[in-house]
Amino acid sequence: MTVAEAAKQVVTEAAKAATKAARKPSQQFTGYVIKRANPTTAKVRCARVRMHPVVQKPVTWHKCFIVHDADNKTVVGDYVRIDSIDSQTKIDGYKSFVIGDIVRPAARYVDEFGKLHTQQAHLPWQLKLPTQF
Repeated sequence: MTVAEAAKQVVTEAAKAATKAARKPSQQFTGYVIKRANPTTAKVRCARVRMHPVVQKPVTWHKCFIVHDADNKTVVGDYVRIDSIDSQTKIDGYKSFVIGDIVRPAARYVDEFGKLHTQQAHLPWQLKLPTQF
C-alpha cells in the first residue's frame, strides 16, 4: 500500500465517521418528562392525535418512553424532544431514545426552605412566589 492510498483510506474513514455522527435520527418525538428514575434516566410521555377507528373523531393517544439523559439536565415538567438511537448502541438494553433538547423548561422556583419545585400548582395562591411590581 502506498502513502497516497493510505491517506485516501484515512480520509474516507473520517468522512464516514462524520456522516454517521451528523446523521439525522430516524424517529423524533416531543413530550413531557413525567418521572426521573435515576441521574441518567427519565420517563417521557409523548402524545399524538389520531382518528378513532370507530367513532371517527380525533383522540389523543399517549405513550411513555424510557429516555437516556446523560447530562442530567431535565426535571419533571420539562417539554423535551427525544431522538432515537441505533439498535447497536442501545444504552442499558432498554433505552432506545436520548434527550435531544429542552423545548420548553418547566416552571422552577425555590421555596423559603431551599426545596426546588418544578411542577406548577393547581391554584395560584398555592404558589408562594415573590410578587414583582
